[in-house]
Amino acid sequence: MNRILLLDPDSKVLEELVDAMDAFKAFFEVWTSDDHYEALDLLQSLEVDLLVTGMDLSSPEELHALKHIRQQFPLLTIICALDSSAASITPHLQTLNIDTLLPKPLKCEVLIPQVFKILKSGGYLWGIAISSFLQIAKMDEITCNLKVISGGSTGRLYI
Repeated sequence: MNRILLLDPDSKVLEELVDAMDAFKAFFEVWTSDDHYEALDLLQSLEVDLLVTGMDLSSPEELHALKHIRQQFPLLTIICALDSSAASITPHLQTLNIDTLLPKPLKCEVLIPQVFKILKSGGYLWGIAISSFLQIAKMDEITCNLKVISGGSTGRLYI
């Protein structure tokens, strides 16, 4: 199972992201940290596939922490969320080979597609009626295993 580490100093942001990503726990395991020192410890003790950070990278200390993480884990995939005011550090992030830059505040409808694209594990559909999906599956003669989550209920379709 893929592991994602969410690193953001704002615990409210972390809580919102964890709540939204809980619906996809069959695809990945989510860990959180609000401190880059703790995040580094987690990265060293866990096998993390993706780091998503909303650190304030306009702060020299936080940018240095990200550089340190990249040096320690050169193959780690990293998504950074940036304020529009942080455009001046984009060249620094390019030298760190940051995989994806997203705007702050992180929105789940933007982040989750990026996570699935990067991790290439499964996929998802949002806002499509099951009847419409079944018609498409019939026309395209596909087979699939579909987990449906709606209103707190979960079901599975094996087509």
